Amino acid sequence: MNSSHLHTARALLRIVQRWVYRLEDGALVLVLLGMMVLAVYQIMLRNVMGYTLPWIDPLNRAAVLWIALLGAMVGTRLDNHIKIDLASQFFPLWLGRLVKRFIALCSSVLLALLSWHTWRLVEDERAWSAATVASIPVWVVQIIMPIAFGIMALRYAWMVLFPVLVPIALPTEDAIQATDKRNPAP
Repeated sequence: MNSSHLHTARALLRIVQRWVYRLEDGALVLVLLGMMVLAVYQIMLRNVMGYTLPWIDPLNRAAVLWIALLGAMVGTRLDNHIKIDLASQFFPLWLGRLVKRFIALCSSVLLALLSWHTWRLVEDERAWSAATVASIPVWVVQIIMPIAFGIMALRYAWMVLFPVLVPIALPTEDAIQATDKRNPAP
């Protein structure tokens, strides 16, 4: 593969990546806004009209699952999720990076397992199709689980294989340590 093909492939990958990011962000905003609108509507109905629509509360509970998993996907994309980072505090830069890659590998494997087993759950729910949430089959509500866990697993695998290209390679602490070692204080 010559350099022009490689450049074209990288450009195409960046375009696809941007669209995936926009889709994630858009879905997160859309679900959150929908949930807020339905909650306000339900409150107004209850307080003004004296009745409620029975499908709004279960739908909002399902939306919480979607928000949590879409938010986790975005957090993984930005490497901005809850974590305890002792590696950058106590280890040398090279060892801290190695530990972070190992943690990313473990996370990727666990998330892949979660994706597989939640896919099996969704398939079982689809096969039985007994329960619904606001007249929506439960498997449709649950489909976010294998998708989100699968995307997060791929992102962590990417962090293991290409650490230079993702935020995990040079977090702020590592960059500060690297700069301090190159430019010692006078």
